[in-house]
Amino acid sequence: MKNTLIILIVIALFSCKNEVKQEKGIVENIKSFSKIETYFYAQKKGWELSNAYTFNLPKEGGKLISLFGGIGIDKGNVVEYYSLLQNDRGWKHDVNFDFKKPYSNVNLVPMFGGLAIKKGNKLEYYSLNNKGWKRSSEYDFELPNSNSEFVAMFGGLAIKKGNKLEYYTLLQNNKGWKRSPKFDFEIPSGKDFISFHEHIFFGGLGVFNGETLDFYGIGSKGWKKENELNFSLKNIKQKNLIGIAGGIGILKE
Repeated sequence: MKNTLIILIVIALFSCKNEVKQEKGIVENIKSFSKIETYFYAQKKGWELSNAYTFNLPKEGGKLISLFGGIGIDKGNVVEYYSLLQNDRGWKHDVNFDFKKPYSNVNLVPMFGGLAIKKGNKLEYYSLNNKGWKRSSEYDFELPNSNSEFVAMFGGLAIKKGNKLEYYTLLQNNKGWKRSPKFDFEIPSGKDFISFHEHIFFGGLGVFNGETLDFYGIGSKGWKKENELNFSLKNIKQKNLIGIAGGIGILKE
């Protein structure tokens, strides 16, 4: 993937009523889909389909979860981890990064840098590093209430209140979370959005605007519209869009 600018994405789309739950980066039942076609962003070229990173979904179905650096297939007691390899080498099942559920019937949600188990209004955080998964209670997050809408964001998490995303920064060195109003985002009225919450070079949000996904980048001064990163949705069903590590995935039936 020469000259490819990798974007680690987790989809976060509220108000979706089909089996793709973009607000949590989850596909509840992948049995009706055969594969994921992956698009990467290349500098000066834009978004390109990469056949080397087509992900063939298991015929037996199951749940798909967007994870840091890869994607996961929920097999009941364990979430199998598939990492995205560099240099057009495709995907690899890496058993060292499989997530073993601490107990049954857990409600898993992707987070910046890891996963969380949602219990009522609490998100119990698990971080992912080069040694695998680690319970990191210092990054547990208390939601305003159990029905709060929230989304993983680049560098943190946001609580959705109407058209506003209230941003919380994930601090380094086990310092927890910090409310950061300068990174709040106003969603254009009547629009759905995607959170690009994992990254190598940048992170941001995508706003659905007809046949275009408008990209907004986040930097030290807040948000900026980045037109060169817009993604064409022509002939693509919005409900089949899902974020996977490194790019944008299109679920194919």
